[in-house]
Amino acid sequence: MTINILENGGSLEPGDLLQSLNGNYKLIFQSTDGNLVLYEGESKVLWSSGTINDGATETIMQTDGNLVIYNAKKEPLFASNTSGNEGAFLLITDDGTIQINNGFKVIWQKP
Repeated sequence: MTINILENGGSLEPGDLLQSLNGNYKLIFQSTDGNLVLYEGESKVLWSSGTINDGATETIMQTDGNLVIYNAKKEPLFASNTSGNEGAFLLITDDGTIQINNGFKVIWQKP
């Protein structure tokens, strides 16, 4: 089953991924280096969180609407800065974008 949404309150562990429904795009929380990376196909990088080798251990779609990558000490390494949007969720689309949506409104988008 293809999962293209990280629900509010959900998390990704190293090695987890989301995939667009058409299968062309993957958002991978890489277990090798802790970087959250959006790929087209198997190798074309469209976006990354820039958390390479920073000790990232968890990516959380927080209940306040903020996407945050934490290290083992629970220190934030990356944040989408979208707090204040309770109920927001992360979505990977069939056109190769990742979005944080609050209802039907896009509040953050990459690339």
